[in-house]
Amino acid sequence: MTTRPINLNFTVGSRTIASVSRRLQPVSYTLDNILSGVRPPFPDLDPEAHGYDVHSVPAEQVAEIRQKYADFIIGKPRQYDRCFIDMAGTYDDYLGKFSSKTRSTFGRKKRKLEQVCGGKLDIRGFHTGTEFTAFLEHALPLSRRTYQGRLLNAGLPEKPEDIARMTALANQDRIRSFIMFIDGKPASYLYLPVKDGVISYTYLGYDPDYAHLSTGTILQLEALKTLFEEQRYRYFDFTEGEGSHKKMFATGSATACTFFMLKPAISNKILIKTLDTFNASVAAASKTAERFGLKSKIGAFLRR
Repeated sequence: MTTRPINLNFTVGSRTIASVSRRLQPVSYTLDNILSGVRPPFPDLDPEAHGYDVHSVPAEQVAEIRQKYADFIIGKPRQYDRCFIDMAGTYDDYLGKFSSKTRSTFGRKKRKLEQVCGGKLDIRGFHTGTEFTAFLEHALPLSRRTYQGRLLNAGLPEKPEDIARMTALANQDRIRSFIMFIDGKPASYLYLPVKDGVISYTYLGYDPDYAHLSTGTILQLEALKTLFEEQRYRYFDFTEGEGSHKKMFATGSATACTFFMLKPAISNKILIKTLDTFNASVAAASKTAERFGLKSKIGAFLRR
């Protein structure tokens, strides 16, 4: 079975204070698993693994897993709403879910961006073989400049094996990728793999110089318009984690949890206890900072 080294990070905001590595075996729930309630089987644990790295378990199934794997040391689940878009219907049907005020805001932002672009948006799709090669040529340098790439380690992967894997998916028509250009320069990008009719919101970013133009929001809308027109997708899956962007565009969500399950050992027990205590302290400090109006200032300091 496949295992991989995972850093259990002690983080404050976007800054990692310390990390401890464990070799873990991934278990991931798909959106179909979550919506259907069908739990995927946990693979037999590889002898070299320290435990499981479990992603997107429906909240109501956590207790069942704890009971079944009672010998394991399980960290406190990180709970979030896994957002998605139901792709049934048309793009106009989808826009109808927004209030008239929100649609007006979208229109105003788009017109402002069109003016900057000389009257027409320059958005290009790169989906298959040679097209995808061109996407990487434009998107990789941009990814290094983005907030996601610089501070979150969530930019487009650049290792040769990752490039080969993404290119293979493109050759199978299982990638949808888009770039918005401003004055001929890449300003924002989206990388969306496709599996079993579900589009996954995987890599995205925008040039910080154009943040004031809402390039990410407009690219998202224009990409969705193209995807709805294809009429071949069941869901647009915003995957793990929360965010105002995801909640705004979603048509539905399901409460999910992500956590680590480590083999019974004193060192693992101490590690999980320390990590849970640290995260609880950070959460309490965050609430205190928010109460006194300091959260945004502290966040800006940590991103330096």
